Amino acid sequence: MEQLNVDAPWVIFQLKNEKYAVSTLEVQTMVAMPEVTAVPHLPPWCRGVINLRGRITPLIDLRQRLGMESFLASINELHATMRQREEDHRNWLAELERSIAEDRPFTLATDPHKCAFGRWYDAYQPRTYTEEQFLKKFDAPHRKIHAIAEKVVSLAAQGEHDKAMSLINETRDGALAEMIRLFEQFRRMINETRRSEIALVVERGGPDFAAALAVDGIDSVELLEAETIAPLSAAMQQGKDTVVRYSAQRRKSKEIVYLLDTTALLAITPASTAAA
Repeated sequence: MEQLNVDAPWVIFQLKNEKYAVSTLEVQTMVAMPEVTAVPHLPPWCRGVINLRGRITPLIDLRQRLGMESFLASINELHATMRQREEDHRNWLAELERSIAEDRPFTLATDPHKCAFGRWYDAYQPRTYTEEQFLKKFDAPHRKIHAIAEKVVSLAAQGEHDKAMSLINETRDGALAEMIRLFEQFRRMINETRRSEIALVVERGGPDFAAALAVDGIDSVELLEAETIAPLSAAMQQGKDTVVRYSAQRRKSKEIVYLLDTTALLAITPASTAAA
């Protein structure tokens, strides 16, 4: 505990769905992610180096260092998932149309919670309030698309094939077109998220022990009460490696924050390594 200066504020930042903190005494600067230059033979969690006002500094992907999927990989995966889910709904409506034209059963999901997008939608945890509010826009058109399946099948069974096809076309031009527009807007939002990543530059023991940490975003700068700081339990330690040994609670929200041990982190990533 004596290594922690509890009187100084902490920079609290986001990594995936968790909050981490580093003492302001060790933070040199925080900048939007600059261009990264790859360097061979570095550990996989070291993306390369960045140039900060003429100073070459290694960039640690802190997510990967802590055993998480990297921020960039998660963004790329989400982008690809949304493109696939859009294609799923184009194919869903096309298959409904073919099943009526070919007079055969329609076997795809009619429950909006059971298609691939519905399962993703129900399980996904939005990263921001803005994202959460935007995703709610999918609910109405998504339900409307799936709701037509039984109506279309019923109309076809009654010999009303023209009405069934008309309903499919109305849905393609209406609810599906709205879903496609939302998917495109959400992919743009995802692309904008790429720019939110921050390089948090920390230093301990001189410039030879400095690094930039790639973090999802900065949350706040605030004091943490000393009495809430405690060593991690065995369960909490899992996956945190030796670079996180303590946790604390935020004053207002009581949210758990993991405290970064920069001594352990920087001991194996000196600036001289990147310059070599």
